[in-house]
Amino acid sequence: MVLLFFFWFNYFKNNSVKSVIISHSVYSMGIVPRIAISKNIRVFNLGMSYCYSLNKKNYLRLSGFEKYPNNFKKIKKLVKKNLISFSKKNLLKKLEGEGSVNEILSNLDVSVFKKTTSKKKNKNQEKSILIALHCFTDAVHAYGNNLFVDHYEWLEFLGKLSKDLQYKWLIKIHPTQYDLNSDKINHFIKKYRKFSLLKKNSTHNDIINNNNIICALTVYGSIGHEYPLFNIPVINASKNNPHKGYSFNLTPKSIKEYKQLIINCEKNKSNNVKKNKEQIFEYYYMRYLSEYFFLDDFHSCLKFLGKNYKTSSVFKLWMEKFNNKIHNKKIIEYNNFIKTKKFRMIANNISKTSEPIKFN
Repeated sequence: MVLLFFFWFNYFKNNSVKSVIISHSVYSMGIVPRIAISKNIRVFNLGMSYCYSLNKKNYLRLSGFEKYPNNFKKIKKLVKKNLISFSKKNLLKKLEGEGSVNEILSNLDVSVFKKTTSKKKNKNQEKSILIALHCFTDAVHAYGNNLFVDHYEWLEFLGKLSKDLQYKWLIKIHPTQYDLNSDKINHFIKKYRKFSLLKKNSTHNDIINNNNIICALTVYGSIGHEYPLFNIPVINASKNNPHKGYSFNLTPKSIKEYKQLIINCEKNKSNNVKKNKEQIFEYYYMRYLSEYFFLDDFHSCLKFLGKNYKTSSVFKLWMEKFNNKIHNKKIIEYNNFIKTKKFRMIANNISKTSEPIKFN
């Protein structure tokens, strides 16, 4: 890794580079844009379903979430109304087990809200705290620095805290790499007796219906906007989590504050579910449904690709849809984005084409 850094450091030093295009802003590839940005070279993070111009403040693609509310305010009133309706429809489908955009693009085998077996919740059930784990083998700092150095330290902290609190602690392993992570989690299950591992096929519907969940914990996961819809408070363990711009969940600034929020978690329940829902629908659009889509037809592309999202089928679909009109349109839209020097290209994906949004 050190050799890789010096290779690219010397490359930029000895060559005239106008701009850099990358597919990821993390992993070893993340070295390239960070060196380029430090030398005031334009860096573009592009993919089939996103377009970002990275900078010194936002050197990670997964950043800038605090701007969501203000960016949404700048959209024309009538358009905003349609976007919220579009977002609500998509998110409710997800909660009903029909899957979602982020699940399709992450290649999940089944919806995380797919209904399986549910029993009637007992009001006298033991109170539980849900820990929704992240993948231990992926980019831990994809969103920047968290409250804890890594997920191991985070879970170790929660394990020690569990000894002092009279709750049952339910552990849900991230579904995309359950088997790869299960051995690591078994270490914690054996070490902390209040930890209880949920089954691999446990869906959120099952977890909510079959347990008395008083609080859910994540570092930066999607339960941050899902569980508040069921009036279950969520506490993040990252100041850079995607939900930081809104008030429907809790984002502590320090480990000390984080600990106190968990200790007092039963007081965190919000009764303003209506306000939460309005914010969540807005957030869901900005986070998952507003990315600029290279292939133009957002809906049919997702339906066609499914599990083939990360295969050569992408190129086949692009060739089938290619024509000079679309090609020229894309060039104009990318050029306009480059000139604005904005961080992110935000699109209106309600229609059949992915159109950059025009702000007031």
